[in-house]
Amino acid sequence: MSKIKIAFITPTNHLGFFASQSDIHMSLAHLVLDDQRYCDFYRGEQERGKFLIMDNSAFELEEQGRGVSVDLIMEAAKKVNADEIVVPDILFNKDDTISSAKDFIKYVKKTFPEMIGNVKFMAVPQANNKDDWWDCYNSLMDMKDINTIGLSKLSIPESFWGNHYEDFNCLKSRMHVVASMIADNNTPDTRGKETHLLGSDNGGPLELWFYQHAYQAQQWIRSNDTSMPFLYGMHESVIDEHRRTVDDIIMEKLNFNIPLLISTEQWNAINKNMRIWRYLHVH
Repeated sequence: MSKIKIAFITPTNHLGFFASQSDIHMSLAHLVLDDQRYCDFYRGEQERGKFLIMDNSAFELEEQGRGVSVDLIMEAAKKVNADEIVVPDILFNKDDTISSAKDFIKYVKKTFPEMIGNVKFMAVPQANNKDDWWDCYNSLMDMKDINTIGLSKLSIPESFWGNHYEDFNCLKSRMHVVASMIADNNTPDTRGKETHLLGSDNGGPLELWFYQHAYQAQQWIRSNDTSMPFLYGMHESVIDEHRRTVDDIIMEKLNFNIPLLISTEQWNAINKNMRIWRYLHVH
């Protein structure tokens, strides 16, 4: 049985222990440029044959409303030989996200024409209501140079469930969107595009279980990135193996400077969460 590939997001000091277990990788542009050890790890993983996505850091830099600049995204992508680049998106803003994607592709064609056809480009629909979200999604689907659609843990809950910070809102809203895509025969693969799930909430493993066992969506959902198993483990919050959820959502962003030495309880919690993410959704 095929499965959705998982990119585990961890602090730099823990990349070798936990992120190395990933089937696919997502690196963050601002960290590639600022942290040589982080950069070296992901460049090495790409050279060993693992598919590497270069994120624009829009989630990590959420307060700014956007990720790093176009020039810096491209500099970071070149440093790690990224296989795919997340094009700049503007949080919760449909029109600016569509314009940003178009401008980015024009910039790449002019400045880095050798990347077209050799590097994939992922676009992330943004909005704060369902009509705008579908408009943004369909507009990005129409762009022939966009290879992958990223389904956000922020914009989808905001657009379909009212907010992205309550328990299970990502789980519920993204499952609704995926079900609607299937019902309308409007999944990204119908237009020759791949699908990536950006992040997760406290229902992440259950969400993937539904996609693979109830929806059979692993045929077209390629991958998911998540810091959830590490972040929740640091709080000694362990995923329930039967429900595949954690009761309370943790909204803080991952601290990438966490030291290597953590408590035994934290280490055990992270290990268990990693095991559940890696295996429960495929059995």
